[in-house]
Amino acid sequence: MWQFPFFTEDPSSLDWEGLKAAFPWAKDMEGVEQDPVFHAEGDVAVHTAMVISELLSLPAFQALSMPQKQIMFAAAVLHDVEKRSTSERVFEDGRWKVTSHGHAKKGEGTARSILYRDIPTPFSTREMICKLVRYHALPVRVFDRDDPRKEVLKSSLSCDNHLLATLAEADMKGRKSLSNDIPELLYQIGAFVEQCKEDDCYDKAGSFASDLTRFEFFLKEDGVWPQQETFDDTTCNAYVMVGLPASGKDHYIKKHLSHLPSVSMDDLRRKHGLDRNNKTDKGQVIQMAKEQAREHLRKKEDFVWNATNVTKATRESVINLMLPYKPKIHIVYVEKPYQRLMKDNLDREHPVREVAIENYIHKLSVPDLTEAHTVTYHVVE
Repeated sequence: MWQFPFFTEDPSSLDWEGLKAAFPWAKDMEGVEQDPVFHAEGDVAVHTAMVISELLSLPAFQALSMPQKQIMFAAAVLHDVEKRSTSERVFEDGRWKVTSHGHAKKGEGTARSILYRDIPTPFSTREMICKLVRYHALPVRVFDRDDPRKEVLKSSLSCDNHLLATLAEADMKGRKSLSNDIPELLYQIGAFVEQCKEDDCYDKAGSFASDLTRFEFFLKEDGVWPQQETFDDTTCNAYVMVGLPASGKDHYIKKHLSHLPSVSMDDLRRKHGLDRNNKTDKGQVIQMAKEQAREHLRKKEDFVWNATNVTKATRESVINLMLPYKPKIHIVYVEKPYQRLMKDNLDREHPVREVAIENYIHKLSVPDLTEAHTVTYHVVE
């Protein structure tokens, strides 16, 4: 069974000093200041150690299965890993404050890099940890959002809202506040739990009448009900490949989608002698690929869009191009272990520079069910 380094179930045996000594990203938490009003306990390292101890003491944690405990321990260790890069002082309301806007989103990517490359972790376990890092503040902020129902349903598709509420409780209790806001925030977590239960997504993924309904629900601001069947007016199937270089996208297409035409940026680049590192050439390849895709969409032909597409922004750009033609969007995510990926890249006819692959890993955002009609995960463990 997979185990996170320095895992323990006993708060008294937590080896926080050993963990910091073993991992530079944990050591980096030392000296990262937090707002003294809301985090009077000290820096991020002090806070993180307190959160872990509080988590291990919670009855909700103690009732979890061992695999879930491993996930929660890792998420507690990593939940503020990117405060180191996002924290800054701002002058507001007559005093200097410390903010760390965006640390959860950036922390998700860092957690994924660590658990993919440095602490090899099974895919489903890794992604649950990463999403707990991403959403760890949601339970205390969900009612500040325009549509809390949509937020809890969204988180439920890639996270476990029960685990999320438990982590949030430990996060709130693992600090000292001069503003006396902890009771109110714990109340907010309770309200988050009730919202999840009302929408039947507290300890399971939210359900939808169909893939079409789910896609429309997250695509549109309002007017779509989760349990209402959406009329199917799709015209064709568009398969959007996602994966790091050398992850096996071409192999997957050859095995499962070889009967379909493929829009491949690599093929276009080689055909026209264009440089992947030249910004002008890159833009030209993208435009050619988009026009090829439009040709298939206008003809209502099924096809494959074959590129890395490792960021959500890139995928959104591709999918937004397709949406006016009403295709059914199928994302196919392909992954293999880090060491095998690096070896296979060197064995390719056209290897990608190692520094470029590391950059892709750092930017990688694994797709979820809010992005497409279907998402297939083809992962070699």
